[in-house]
Amino acid sequence: MLLALVVALWGCGASPSSSDESKKSPWPGFELIKALGGECTASVAIAPEAEYQPLTFIPCQSGQPGCSELQFDGVLSGGLYEFEFGLAFDPSGAPTRLLVVHRRSSQNPAERVPLEAVVYDLASGVPIFAVRSGQDSFQSPSGSGSFGSSSSHCSVLPAIGSDRLSLLALPSGKSVLSVGQAGYADAASLELRETEADGSALARAMASDDTLAAAQPDGRIHRFRFDGSPDVAAYGPDVKVYLSAVHGSDVFANAEFHTYRLNDDGTFSGGPGEMAALTIAGGKAAWYTHANVGYTVWLADFTPDLGVLDATRSKLVDVASIRGLAIGSGWVAVAGSESALGSNLNITAYDLAGGGGTRKATIVESGSTPNVLTVVGDHVWVNSISITNGWVGLRRYTLSPP
Repeated sequence: MLLALVVALWGCGASPSSSDESKKSPWPGFELIKALGGECTASVAIAPEAEYQPLTFIPCQSGQPGCSELQFDGVLSGGLYEFEFGLAFDPSGAPTRLLVVHRRSSQNPAERVPLEAVVYDLASGVPIFAVRSGQDSFQSPSGSGSFGSSSSHCSVLPAIGSDRLSLLALPSGKSVLSVGQAGYADAASLELRETEADGSALARAMASDDTLAAAQPDGRIHRFRFDGSPDVAAYGPDVKVYLSAVHGSDVFANAEFHTYRLNDDGTFSGGPGEMAALTIAGGKAAWYTHANVGYTVWLADFTPDLGVLDATRSKLVDVASIRGLAIGSGWVAVAGSESALGSNLNITAYDLAGGGGTRKATIVESGSTPNVLTVVGDHVWVNSISITNGWVGLRRYTLSPP
């Protein structure tokens, strides 16, 4: 079933009825997503660049040289909220889009509202899409605090590809998700179709330019395509799996040092051995396995066949400890530390072109757990989570010259 996501300005088509005209977004500069139900306040920005400042980084509060952190000018305030970040890459492996999601922390993903999400173009830093859902704790236009309240249950969650935006939505009064996808220039007129996916699949979503994947907290993974292909959903093979990557039309999940691919018939297939933290960009794939002492990081030309991927791998480096992998801008970043949580994190970026060059950064992260996201130009980007207060933020650290 297709539901029109009507967010065009009145006057750019048929005249609205008096009842429609009375239903306005609670946020000036935003238009209601009317397909989600008359009481739902979910809205998209008419001109995102007018509502949000360009992508801005400021010096880290820690004062560490070469460290800067995201300054997000969203309007959510107070309460228990979490930041989540997503990245999209072009065919060369260069990051092109950044998704910033700020939403309420809840055990039930379908109730994680209010939500505010913004997509930035990384080349220009300009916001190109923004959505808000749920009024509680949003600041009023005068900045005097929150206004209104969510009078019914509706939730949205965007996911990004390099050229196309995907949207998961739980309309008012529904228990199953609707999904849609469109180019960024056409995001204001994308259509939603109802699926059989449980609303709890709003827990986590990832997308490419033709595929959207969503994960339920119980481990069921859903795959949606927008070419007429049937939706696919599956649980892991005798183990709970976690959504880890979407690349092209392929969806991957991981569990217990193994990676699995979601097949068209609703089953998962795995490789012949260990394959942890599979990361893909620019036609390359990297992952790691246990070694006799520590871990080995592997590199291969990407193929969705995990058996072939494993058979064609080459060793990148042996490391004593590992805390994450990331690919971006022609480099693969390997993060590790000398000891337990809270020690300095050492990041080495290896040249994917095979020139043998390396670049390094050391992160002084006492009291937090950094998660390496990607390499952008001369910086490694890190999603940093505070152990003490749960603060989550995006930081970037300057890499040494090659």
